[in-house]
Amino acid sequence: EGTVQSFFDFLPGVLSNFGVSLNASHILKARVEYDDEESFPGEFDSPNTSKWTANATLFYDTPKFSARVAYNYRSSYRSGFWLDGEGDDRAMYSPYYGATDRLDAAVNFTPVTFMTLSVEASNILGSDVFRYHGSQNLLPLGVRTLARTVQGSVRFRF
Repeated sequence: EGTVQSFFDFLPGVLSNFGVSLNASHILKARVEYDDEESFPGEFDSPNTSKWTANATLFYDTPKFSARVAYNYRSSYRSGFWLDGEGDDRAMYSPYYGATDRLDAAVNFTPVTFMTLSVEASNILGSDVFRYHGSQNLLPLGVRTLARTVQGSVRFRF
């Protein structure tokens, strides 16, 4: 796992207000072994554990204006276990979620100290979440459609 976050304060003028935040995690192998080999043989991908997750954010920040664009990624992962069948059939038909990514952005403007105007957008890429039988993504199991949203707001501080 690694993380880097920094402002570019070494750059001249308004460029020094830019910054970046990067992080990533990699799990070489996650496995679950069960005591009862008769009813649940073998080792399996640990449920709900992705091998890769990563986030990258570019931001700009001043007392009156701020903006950010954030990208998030998660590799595929097993969500449960198929209990019918034996041996390899269980691994082949276990439910998996496919890899997902998401791009979000926000802009904030504070024209006076007691008020901030904001615009935020989420799921800009229109990514959906796909579910499959097996890690090969060959047998579709379902899709969850995620909305793209844009919202504006005015916040007051008293």
